[in-house]
Amino acid sequence: MKEVKHTPGPWEFQKPDGVSIRHPKIYSDFGDISNASWTGDLSQVEANARLIAAAPEMLAMLQNLATSKDWYASSKVERDLDEIIAKATGVK
Repeated sequence: MKEVKHTPGPWEFQKPDGVSIRHPKIYSDFGDISNASWTGDLSQVEANARLIAAAPEMLAMLQNLATSKDWYASSKVERDLDEIIAKATGVK
């Protein structure tokens, strides 16, 4: 597995309360990661924030799958998996 350069997970999603938190927030034990952009309706913005918050766990799952390649036989699946990991990590 490649060296992790992003803030380690897990990342959490925090729904705005309208007082102290005005935008959906993504945070970790290491501090704030991001605030979700306030474009579109609130349910879409919150869905985007939840997806972003799940990113470290999804990346870890894909990396685990890529290292145990006996679960699939398709070279296309292998290429797709490698491309997704490279896109997420910036490492080809």
